[in-house]
Amino acid sequence: LRSNRKVVGAVVNAVDDHLAKGEQVHFPWSVSHVPVLENLLHVARECGRVVIVVSDHGHVFDQHSKYRAAEPGERYRLDKDPPEEMELRVKGSRVQTPVGWLIAPWREGLRYGPKKNGYHGGLSPQEMLVPLAVLSPGFGIKGWQPVAGWEPEWWSQAVSVPIPLTPAPAVKKAKKVEADLPLFMGTAGSAGDWKEKFLHSEVLESQRKLAGRVPVADAQLLDFLSAMEAQGGVLRAGALARRLSLPPVRVRGFLATTQRLLNVEGYPVLSYDEPSDTVRLDLPLLKRQFEIES
Repeated sequence: LRSNRKVVGAVVNAVDDHLAKGEQVHFPWSVSHVPVLENLLHVARECGRVVIVVSDHGHVFDQHSKYRAAEPGERYRLDKDPPEEMELRVKGSRVQTPVGWLIAPWREGLRYGPKKNGYHGGLSPQEMLVPLAVLSPGFGIKGWQPVAGWEPEWWSQAVSVPIPLTPAPAVKKAKKVEADLPLFMGTAGSAGDWKEKFLHSEVLESQRKLAGRVPVADAQLLDFLSAMEAQGGVLRAGALARRLSLPPVRVRGFLATTQRLLNVEGYPVLSYDEPSDTVRLDLPLLKRQFEIES
């Protein structure tokens, strides 16, 4: 990587090796578990190189797949029999077989070869689409913008509460109370929004003084609390960045700054779990620490 070559390529077969031999072992797919990739990234960072990570194909894991005897691949066949359940016939100039066509499964649950940890060669989205990432070691690339890893919205949705099927008992309407009666004045809507009470709490004012210069505006803090409350206090960092319109590289800094405001006397009101990239806000503890009535 220290030579004058502008492009240096390396092939790492860790995933293929695992699919063929690792049926009884499951480990997290982190850089530290693929030493050759970790070494390459370390050298690239030292040399100031941009790294493009891409796969030559996707794959599917074995999850109680059904075996069907056929030739010649694990996830495609050339038999003359018509497509059966979970199969499609594909033909055209890009199908590089002697007969110009093949039959392959479009779902994960079918294989034509011996049992392994995973397979590739079929027509499922996991096999047809490949990941690509461009990694920059601490500097920008002209014309490019940093992005967070894409996640479907349902990954961060709060758990819904099932609606009972039996109808609720009828409730008699309360008699209308005259608005000018002193006893009931100010009751309607007097509780207000707890987030507004939080912004005007004496505890928050003290925390701001202790934290010093904290660049978190009230509007941004309100957006953060609303986003976390809507998801039950648990949200992935990437999803939080999108909700706050923050560049992904600034999320960690925002969380660290906000922790200085919310974690009164070190209590973990706001926490971040790096392995799962998950942000947690303990709403009951926040209200208790900031003396907010529910």
